Amino acid sequence: MTDPSPVPPAGGLPARARALAVELHAGQRRKGSGVTYVDGHLDPVAELVRDSGGSEAQVAAAYLHDAAEDAGGRATLDRIASEVDPHVAELVAALSDSLVDTTSDITKVPWLDRKPAYIAKLATEPDEVLEVSVADKLQNAGSFLADYRDAGPETWARFNESRAEYQLWYYEALAQVFRARLPEHPLTHRLT
Repeated sequence: MTDPSPVPPAGGLPARARALAVELHAGQRRKGSGVTYVDGHLDPVAELVRDSGGSEAQVAAAYLHDAAEDAGGRATLDRIASEVDPHVAELVAALSDSLVDTTSDITKVPWLDRKPAYIAKLATEPDEVLEVSVADKLQNAGSFLADYRDAGPETWARFNESRAEYQLWYYEALAQVFRARLPEHPLTHRLT
């Protein structure tokens, strides 16, 4: 029987990834709920990946999928490669829409310019990357819906791109990629 705990057993690849994620996302909170980013997003994404049959490397990448784009860019990928696993770093790079080091006050390309390029890139990535991405997007969508039920339309203002029509376009474009590439994956069915 699979352990239902979101915290992976000590010593394995997912445990090393989670420990690094806790460090890299320290102080970061989930938009809306205020819970830690690890508890409110990374643990649930890793659980979705694990529960849908993902490999240890995919579960580890689920814990770190936002690390490079939110906490150090390419330098963070180097840390992931050395402290966790080189293949996990490759997965994280493929899952990232920006590798700019935002910790050194460099700003990312604007959201509306980044996302079409990310969708085009994602459509060409291996299935093991898409299987982590669909878990991430499913968890984000579920969190958004829960927040929207509580706060209503003001929920949109919490995001880097606050215009609902652009967020809806983005998720529909992602859903098209997942339906085309992972038509039988259980998380694709839940998202789309």
